[in-house]
Amino acid sequence: MKKLVSKEFIKIKLEEDAQKLIGRALCAILKYQTNVESTNNITKDFNGVGFTKSDSRTGTLTAKYYLKHGKLEEWQLKLWKGLNKKGEPRIMKYANQLNKIANGTN
Repeated sequence: MKKLVSKEFIKIKLEEDAQKLIGRALCAILKYQTNVESTNNITKDFNGVGFTKSDSRTGTLTAKYYLKHGKLEEWQLKLWKGLNKKGEPRIMKYANQLNKIANGTN
């Protein structure tokens, strides 16, 4: 599998255009939520794709907002750019999944 999306790629793209990177990444992940999950803003099936349980509500709602408005609010960007316990932006936890999506293997 080609390494199309990596943590390094995400870091660079966050600096270039966080709005576009986060919006498009969340929309790509949203496509892998089941219909029930997407409709109810939850993660019910722990199948290794889509949002984690802790991100299901914010991820789903933020992706839907981006789809509707074509942009994110500053607080939404701040949330996904915010650092996790590893000191990485929150969106980076999805690097492997986004790489699989980019390669068409998810």
